[in-house]
Amino acid sequence: MISWAKGLNRQILVLTLGIVMSASVIIGVIALAVFYEYSKQQVLADNFETAQEISNQINFLMSYSLDQISAMAEDSSIRKMELQQAQSRLEELFRMSQVFDGMSLADENGRVIASAPYDLGMIGQKLAGREIFEKVMTSGEPYVSEPLAYC
Repeated sequence: MISWAKGLNRQILVLTLGIVMSASVIIGVIALAVFYEYSKQQVLADNFETAQEISNQINFLMSYSLDQISAMAEDSSIRKMELQQAQSRLEELFRMSQVFDGMSLADENGRVIASAPYDLGMIGQKLAGREIFEKVMTSGEPYVSEPLAYC
């Protein structure tokens, strides 16, 4: 074969391989982008489902706990309980709730008589005049507050 033809064949071969390789790289990049976007959407959907399940469980536990607190508040025997009985009952409710950082039980004068988890610094605190106490006394419903700071 003529030498210039061999060189031309080689150039055509190199050009053809370059075009094929470029096309393969472009197709690979497009496939990667599509796969990445699909994977991202799938992960987001899975995470959303998990978050929804956790939210539903928390809502159920809070609703159950509030029902238990309401039942405890409506129980006339709670007013006749010794302080230790009230503390024990509140701690039991706290363990069952699994959603609150703490619970306090105040008497009709706003004095904290039980706290769960037990906090000696909280017992005896006066809540009368505070928003949390006033809302409970006016509505008759349990009140879930922002975290309570006391001094």
